[in-house]
Amino acid sequence: MKDTFNIEISDETIRRTLKDLGYIYKNPKYVSFLHNTAKQMRFEWAYRHQKTSWEKVLFTDECTFWLGRSGVCMWKPTAESNEYMVPKSVPKLNVWEAVCMRGKTSLFIFRQNMDASLYTTILEDKLPEVRSLFKSTSAWWWMQDNDPKHTSNLASKWFQKNRIHLIEWPSYSPDLNPIENIWGWIKKKIGKKRPRSLSELEEELIRLGMKSQK
Repeated sequence: MKDTFNIEISDETIRRTLKDLGYIYKNPKYVSFLHNTAKQMRFEWAYRHQKTSWEKVLFTDECTFWLGRSGVCMWKPTAESNEYMVPKSVPKLNVWEAVCMRGKTSLFIFRQNMDASLYTTILEDKLPEVRSLFKSTSAWWWMQDNDPKHTSNLASKWFQKNRIHLIEWPSYSPDLNPIENIWGWIKKKIGKKRPRSLSELEEELIRLGMKSQK
């Protein structure tokens, strides 16, 4: 400020002014780095799908909800400790869901790490719900990202057996999936409740209008 505008001003005054303007001091959000090839692929994908009927596309994804990691910042008196104790190994729940303009499936909640076998189990379990969403549509497409579990031989054979058309998806593009907005909304709601056990966390998921499946 002094070098640019020749004004003497303290760091504290700058911080106080930024707070008054509604700014907060927090860690940056980490996102995937897009190299030039990935950018070009995203552009070409968007160009090819200018006329795609997105109301006929099912968007799917998984998300992990960690116990004790709310993602919600807090203002606290300076006299109080700013520490928030969490165990070294944080318990978690994994969730799979599918959404489209016609509605959504119920949640599939699981605690183990996903592999190709579990993924196809989830697909088989949720297929009746998915077909119900598109029962009045002759042709529709299934969207999934390029995770190795999704593109495994086991999963590929499942899609072929059930005659499901997959829509291509560019790499490094989770932001193109509208379900990410749902995950963000759910995490904020759950973060404010601060569940203390996995059972409480699962109850919060259900409370948010989602059905769970084990």
